[in-house]
Amino acid sequence: MSRFDLKKPDAKMLQRKNDILPFEDATPLENFSRKHLASLFFFASHNKKRPNNLIIDEYVKKRNIESFMNKRARMTQCVDVVEVPWFTSGRTYQHQLLDMIELGVDKFKSLAEFKNEKVAVGLKPCLLFAGELFDHNHEYKRLQNLLVDMFHREPATSVRLQGLEHVIMVTAVEKNIYFRSYRMLLKKSGTRTPRIELEEIGPSIDFKLRRTKLASVDLFKVASKKPKELKVV
Repeated sequence: MSRFDLKKPDAKMLQRKNDILPFEDATPLENFSRKHLASLFFFASHNKKRPNNLIIDEYVKKRNIESFMNKRARMTQCVDVVEVPWFTSGRTYQHQLLDMIELGVDKFKSLAEFKNEKVAVGLKPCLLFAGELFDHNHEYKRLQNLLVDMFHREPATSVRLQGLEHVIMVTAVEKNIYFRSYRMLLKKSGTRTPRIELEEIGPSIDFKLRRTKLASVDLFKVASKKPKELKVV
């Protein structure tokens, strides 16, 4: 539930058990995308061959979803299958699969296991990425881009310091990916600039990158192009 909780209220949990193999046939997920107007998804599964699996995906609908974002931040569907352990996430363009990334979960600690105050629902998080892999490895670059899309909310022209309450940190070290979530606390410092402390609030997840199915460079450029009607003149 932690992935779903982080995306509230811009996510929908599909709780039926679905017999879906995203890398073999993405059609069921594309149908979910079309039905729920969701361009992104998390897909969690667990089996003997690939235990503790998470797939992140984005469908080829990125240009169309921009108009939907004007009303509300883009919607994410969470399709939980069996248990949490292994999951897939991805995105679409025109409701066809764009990018899909599979992550193996080595360690997981949920929001509920952190017995402290949480941030308000719907806050725009501050996303931080650390590790050379995000700069030099194509798959990790695309994963970073996908996670930014996942946690994107309404566009903002300015940000108040007091409004920065939620920090998500993703670190890539060798073959390990560490996902951490913090509440930012502003403390008195004796000066006009407050002292900042970070308190971990969960979820805390250790991943390993497994399979990927990424759009070509040309298709990705087309999917990332902003429609003329949304450009500010």
